[in-house]
Amino acid sequence: MKVNYSCPKCKGLLNIGGHLVFIIKAKTPPRKGLIFLSTEIGDYKVIKHPYFELEDGEKTDVFCPICHFNLKCSRNKNLARIVMTDADHNKYEIVFSRIVDEKCTYKIKGDEIIEYGKHTSRYGSFRKLLQQDYPFKNI
Repeated sequence: MKVNYSCPKCKGLLNIGGHLVFIIKAKTPPRKGLIFLSTEIGDYKVIKHPYFELEDGEKTDVFCPICHFNLKCSRNKNLARIVMTDADHNKYEIVFSRIVDEKCTYKIKGDEIIEYGKHTSRYGSFRKLLQQDYPFKNI
């Protein structure tokens, strides 16, 4: 088994051929589309339809393409969360930015938090909250 990513609600698999698939909704003006992100944590390449325009700095809503569950993180309104299962069946919470072109991802298991991306410093209060509230609930 390779690494798999799933929806925290329906447990549906979100990765296909090295990409994660999400429904994205942007608010102003209202628009929606599918995006593909790399399954490699720290790789911030995005594949989307050329007519689905997103502006840097814009906050989006991220949804499971299977059950349409809003993946927003309950601990920080700018973050989304999914579950990763590695080849050894270890489960991790993957928390990533909902802000277009913001490079910030957390890989969380137990009390271990690994940060990826140049914008993680923007979320120091989120990391402190997690460290103070272990074991984490309702990320």
